[in-house]
Order: sequence, then C-alpha cells, then structure tokens
Amino acid sequence: FPTLPVLSPTSGKLVGGTNLTITGSGFISGATVTIGSQPCTSVIVTSSTSMSCVTPTMSAGSYDLTITNPDLQSVTLGNGYKYNAFPTVASVSPTNGRLSGTNSLTITGTGFITGASVTVGGSTCASPVVSGGGTTITCGAPAKTVGTYSISVTNFDTQGDTLSSAYTYNP
Repeated sequence: FPTLPVLSPTSGKLVGGTNLTITGSGFISGATVTIGSQPCTSVIVTSSTSMSCVTPTMSAGSYDLTITNPDLQSVTLGNGYKYNAFPTVASVSPTNGRLSGTNSLTITGTGFITGASVTVGGSTCASPVVSGGGTTITCGAPAKTVGTYSISVTNFDTQGDTLSSAYTYNP
C-alpha cells in the first residue's frame, strides 16, 4: 500500500510541465499519478520509495495528488500540489527616480511569490521582498541611464509579467 508522499517542488506554473519528484513508500512500477482529475505524464517509478512525473496544465489553486498502483491501492495527498497564479504587474511607486538607482520601488499587482525577481529595463532590482499576500514587492532600483524603462516581475516558477514604460530615470 503506498504511503502519504512528499513532493518536490510543492507548487508550479499553470501550464504544467514541472518535473515533480515524489518520495514515500509502496510505489509499484506502472503506478499512475493524478493532480485534481488530470493525469501526470512521464510517470517513472525508480524504486518503491521514489517516483517522478510531469505535471499537467491546471487553473490556479491547490489540488489533491493521488498515486494509484496497478493493484488499485492508492493514496491521496489532500491539496498536495499548488498551481501558482500568473503574476500581474499593475503599478510602480514612485514612477521616476535618480540615475544612481538608490531609491526604493514599490510594485503592486497580484500573484507575486516569495523569491520573485524584479528587473527595471533588464537590470536587477536589489533585495526584492514580497508582502501583502502576494500583492506588493519592494526592492532597490538599479542604476540606469536617462530614459523610461519597463518593470518585469518573474516568480521562481518562471511565470512573469511586464509593465511597459513604467519607470523613468531623470537626469
């Protein structure tokens, strides 16, 4: 009988395609894995304690993960895998600053995840901190030349969004 599994990672992007490592015990070659009602693909049972699969496409939210052995014995990890919402960048404050980039930026939007990265015109924003339940990121603006640049936020799962012409560096 399979035991309650441990997943790595425990979340991923909406389009699926995340390589999921599952550890536990009682896995049998030919086992299937479903997230919600959707089957994982490329299921490989490497031993009775380890298996892997590729996640399916799903909507944002947490879903049960079920492992079913060929003998129909199964185990379900309730809300075991989370699909992260696609981030959206709505605004930045302030909207302009110094060329030295020494000011702090506050980016508002939705779906930001701790570990997200921020760039201004392709240059990395320093020390991004996600707060407000994923609706705010603060970071230190990088130094740039005079001009107006886009701000991009990319979550650790590679989902991201860009706000065009969002921040201006003043002479």
